[in-house]
Amino acid sequence: MKRSIQAASMVAGLLLMAVTAFAQSVEDGAAAYRAGDMQTAFEIFTKHASEGDSIAQHNLGYMYENGGGVRKSLRHAYDWYEKAAEQGHVHSMYKASYAYAIGEGRERDLDIQREWLYRAAERGHGAAFNNLSVIYSDGRGVPKDLVKAYMLARLGADMGDGIAGLQLESYNLPSLMTPRQIAEANRRADAWRVGMPLPR
Repeated sequence: MKRSIQAASMVAGLLLMAVTAFAQSVEDGAAAYRAGDMQTAFEIFTKHASEGDSIAQHNLGYMYENGGGVRKSLRHAYDWYEKAAEQGHVHSMYKASYAYAIGEGRERDLDIQREWLYRAAERGHGAAFNNLSVIYSDGRGVPKDLVKAYMLARLGADMGDGIAGLQLESYNLPSLMTPRQIAEANRRADAWRVGMPLPR
């Protein structure tokens, strides 16, 4: 009788642990990560990511990218970032663009890279504007377009991206342009708002 009570107690304890683990939120995973409990964070993020939670997917991408509690794997990182990006996670869109820029875990494809950057920028991601600006100022896989490059750098700077601000101040982008081109770029930037499509 004593053994059956102990066994029943053990089963109840295990069930309680399972229910508790199941009930843990993505925020609990983030708290575990911050506390250095990588195993718990990984388990929580994996559970929610497999159920389609874009924040958990992004967090798993981050863990794989940085080797936090798991073996570092850029392929796995970018797989998770892209899953989150497909659901609208803005920073994951920006991160997914790198996978296609460098060809990590997928074929290098500058068109897809640009598309992820556009999608992130249209949602207000400052660094995505900056990267697009560099693409157009250098003509990386697209015709060089200094007006578009300046407009994108200006929008990135408006979103608080310091590197985009440098594009406008310290780097030589303005020195390559006429005052009329700069005025046109500023006119386009002034007309744009977050959520609006950007000219491709």
